[in-house]
Amino acid sequence: MVEEENYFFKLSRYQKRLEKLIADGKLRVLPEVRKNETLGFIRQGLEDFSVSRPKERLSDWGIPVPGDDSQVMYVWFDALTIYMTAVGWNWDLKKFKTWWPADLHVIGKGIYRFHTVYWPAMLLSTGFPLPKAVLVHGYVTSDGQKMAKSLGNVVDPEKLLAKYGTDPVRYYLLKEIPTQSDGDFTEARFKEVYNADLANGLGNLVARVLTMADKFTGGKVPSVDQDPDAHPLRVDEKIYNWKKAWQAIDQHVNAYEFQRALEAIWEFVHAADKYIDENKPWELAKKGQQKEIDWVVYGLLDSLHQLAWQIYPFLPETAQKVAHALSIEKLLAKNPIFKDSWVNIKPGTKIKKIKPLFPRL
Repeated sequence: MVEEENYFFKLSRYQKRLEKLIADGKLRVLPEVRKNETLGFIRQGLEDFSVSRPKERLSDWGIPVPGDDSQVMYVWFDALTIYMTAVGWNWDLKKFKTWWPADLHVIGKGIYRFHTVYWPAMLLSTGFPLPKAVLVHGYVTSDGQKMAKSLGNVVDPEKLLAKYGTDPVRYYLLKEIPTQSDGDFTEARFKEVYNADLANGLGNLVARVLTMADKFTGGKVPSVDQDPDAHPLRVDEKIYNWKKAWQAIDQHVNAYEFQRALEAIWEFVHAADKYIDENKPWELAKKGQQKEIDWVVYGLLDSLHQLAWQIYPFLPETAQKVAHALSIEKLLAKNPIFKDSWVNIKPGTKIKKIKPLFPRL
């Protein structure tokens, strides 16, 4: 046991205020399980904690306590203030007012208590506004084990990017590693997901639709004599249409459930594929039913138009390639605005040929 003199922070003074802020959602803690754990910890009773160490014990290393050179700051107490000093506190107050309070702290589960209990209490003691939310994420394991040099199972992201490209790696991490819990990575599983979801899923759908446009509608977006807003891939309740996908994306992204947002997008990808198989435009071509072909192909090109916008936050390079094929100028702009996704794709637009998005591994 070590006995020494330290300065203490009176954490117990803020117990009730912290409990109410988190319970009422004024300080959001996500996911819900972390919120409940934090409230449980607070309700057990908060104890005051040391915020300094004797300078002599640390071989004169550390940041001195203001007004007492014999003590240095405890590293965790001092480190948390970097969130404020990094965005201008006490050196650029205009910048500080722009960026503080933070909309979101993104924190690993091993240190979340510092950010859901101690840091908010420190801010309450000074009168500074609290961050609006704390998102606690899990860990990435390798073949079911914690990554460690001694185990030889550390995954080098730079090598993955060089070998497979940015978007496939982004997709795996967002889809297979839940934002709010642990997830596992193996290269074998990565290849499975790549082939199933990217090559056979999104990539195959884009290739099928662009080929049909080239073959059946002269390489252009066809004109239709029906209301585009009534197309089944938009509004048919029996189909997981793109409007349903957008609703799910909005819901899950706002909850930081990125894997579920991607699941919604891929459910629409499967629905579009099924629509092709059920409507068989190649059979319509044999019968000379051009109006029916135009209706089918228009809806599918319109679906790719929406998919380009939907995947943009997750697969930006792929979204740009699809946008190039469809001449979606608003998505090809430097700063795309998502409300522009609701503009209908224009009949007569020339469809450009592009290389396969995701060649099979």
